[in-house]
Amino acid sequence: MTNSDVDFTLTDGSESGEESGVAQLVDISEEYDVYIGRTSDFGHMMNTPPGKRGWLGNPFAVDDFSREKAVALYEKMLRKKLENHGEFRQKFDELIGKKLGKKCEDDELSHGDIIIKILEEQENQQEGGKPS
Repeated sequence: MTNSDVDFTLTDGSESGEESGVAQLVDISEEYDVYIGRTSDFGHMMNTPPGKRGWLGNPFAVDDFSREKAVALYEKMLRKKLENHGEFRQKFDELIGKKLGKKCEDDELSHGDIIIKILEEQENQQEGGKPS
């Protein structure tokens, strides 16, 4: 997957960091329901049980990859997790309507944008629409 293979426009047409109908990305300084970042001991999606702090964190650090590449790798990994791990999928589906706490600036592309994108795709499929 190359950076050009990933569309970072959210399905509702909003830019990254804006509110979505399925969930909302908020800074961790605000009130949130679920923290979506890594933990201080580098807990992330691949080493943290679903539902525990850090379970949605991006294992691909921006310091090791470009921001676009880290987010593209996260999207690929997240889609595989959702397809192959029932408990993870169940917890992911519970994000609908939640405020998702993140550390990235609103104008920065982040893995939170991918979480919103996939939640919106799921909502469109459930409503009989086509996925984006």
